[in-house]
Amino acid sequence: MDKSRLEKLREKNRRVMKQKRWESNVLFKECLQNLRYVRIIEEDTENQRVLDFIYKERWGFAGIDKGSCAAVKLNADTYYYVAWDNAELSVVQSRGENILECLEDVFAVSFETYLLSSDLAEIIHSDDRGRITIERRNG
Repeated sequence: MDKSRLEKLREKNRRVMKQKRWESNVLFKECLQNLRYVRIIEEDTENQRVLDFIYKERWGFAGIDKGSCAAVKLNADTYYYVAWDNAELSVVQSRGENILECLEDVFAVSFETYLLSSDLAEIIHSDDRGRITIERRNG
């Protein structure tokens, strides 16, 4: 078997195994159903790009505690990436209005949840203690 074919089979196996883990995560499945329109980011490079931006950028969360889901204001027509601290879950993308309709379900999937606007200018973080922090960047 040539290397190219072997690598394609390995990639297919990784996707299948990841999907099986998603299917066994009840909270993740419910979240996806409630979001109505959602794009699961299956490509590893796009997933990693979003996660790198979330974890490697210097976000000034300190002192911006908004406290509750009611404080979260998303632009209805903007797309947001949703990422969780559970490495078995893929990043997903959905519109702000869809996320707002089931925000508690989105935050319930894992201990830490990040909503990152598609223009990379806004991030919302829900931590393991239920605190919600928001940072918006200008320009």
